[in-house]
Amino acid sequence: MKKLITSTFIRIGKTNILANFLNLSVIQIINALSQIYIYYLINSILGLETFGKVIVASTFCGVAGSVINYGTNQSGIREVSSNIGKTTMSRVISNILWIRIILFIAYLLVLGGLSYFNSQYFTLIIFSLPLILAEVLNPLYFYIGIEKLKYYNLFNMLSKLISIIAVLLLIKNEYDDYKVNFIIGSSGVLIYGLLLVSAFRVYKLKLLIPRFSILLYQFKDNFYLTVNNLSVQLQQSLMVFALGKWGEEIVLGAYSFCDKLLWGGRLLIMAISNAIYPKGVQLYNERPELWFKFRFKFKIIITAFFILASVIMYFFPDYIILILTNTQEAHAINFIRAMALVPTVAALNSLNVLDLLIKNKNAAVFRISMISLIISIITVFIFIKEKNYIAIAYYALLIESVNLLMYEMAIRKYRNA
Repeated sequence: MKKLITSTFIRIGKTNILANFLNLSVIQIINALSQIYIYYLINSILGLETFGKVIVASTFCGVAGSVINYGTNQSGIREVSSNIGKTTMSRVISNILWIRIILFIAYLLVLGGLSYFNSQYFTLIIFSLPLILAEVLNPLYFYIGIEKLKYYNLFNMLSKLISIIAVLLLIKNEYDDYKVNFIIGSSGVLIYGLLLVSAFRVYKLKLLIPRFSILLYQFKDNFYLTVNNLSVQLQQSLMVFALGKWGEEIVLGAYSFCDKLLWGGRLLIMAISNAIYPKGVQLYNERPELWFKFRFKFKIIITAFFILASVIMYFFPDYIILILTNTQEAHAINFIRAMALVPTVAALNSLNVLDLLIKNKNAAVFRISMISLIISIITVFIFIKEKNYIAIAYYALLIESVNLLMYEMAIRKYRNA
């Protein structure tokens, strides 16, 4: 009888995971494909050099967004799924919104300080503010927590469609570079705002004034998650920032474009992790062996898929660049080939962070993040100083491999935790 109950639990768990995985995959595949298409449009209008400058500004916002989010996309899923009652749900969402709003106000103050440094990217960053505001409003954690992602999917597709139409209508030449992130961010603000208002109305929620002690606790509780997310974002962004400051414009544009292609794969990997997270906790609590077997099987499936992507990137980089940029830019072709193995290595590491989070080893995740970030800073400094474009091309693969090695060591260390 016990065996029957356990097998039934696993079947139900897999069904839920499959449904969540498919829904989240749709979101992220649409994000990735629409992002690639929008960047294709932007590059064809602005040119690769100006495109690189636009990406520096959006990357800056990505780093800021990971701080403003403050790990609430991850912790919010757990809190929403375990607080279905109207009053408790209102409290959860209100706390998340207030945390994000407070950090958004702090970001505005930081921008005020940056105005004195006279950076060539400052105007682009100012016009990218809607990207940050969209992050404040994004209720993805809520719809994952209540397992109602179809509605979110529909509006997400609408957001991308609005962005594409607006880019086609409003971006005419390289002097419109400041409009790009403003357009993409504004469509996000509109759609995420509608989704958030809909969540409050449909589920009869209220925006509550938070207690200071609760906010303080959440700031402390999400610290490790935030540092890890920020570290991951910085590891990918540091080379873009360094090339934006000291590199040639054509190299910045080529690297930025290839880097954004990799980000599409990372979005899909994050979708898989988010889909598995709730059920992974249940499987681990039921019996750790169930989680270990499940993690191994999913890891094989995910890696097999991304090996195919790596093969295409390695053997056909010239076709990829020609199709997406209408050029045969040599730096871009070399970058794509050098980055080809990154999706496979990232897939191998895809569920390792999740394993440590499920085991509540947040401190281990924090240590790995800090070590990896230090290695990234040193590596970027050396590669940029030497202007070694071959080494720069392999930067992403180097950092991803270091992360895989450290996480595999941690997994073995905490195997029986």
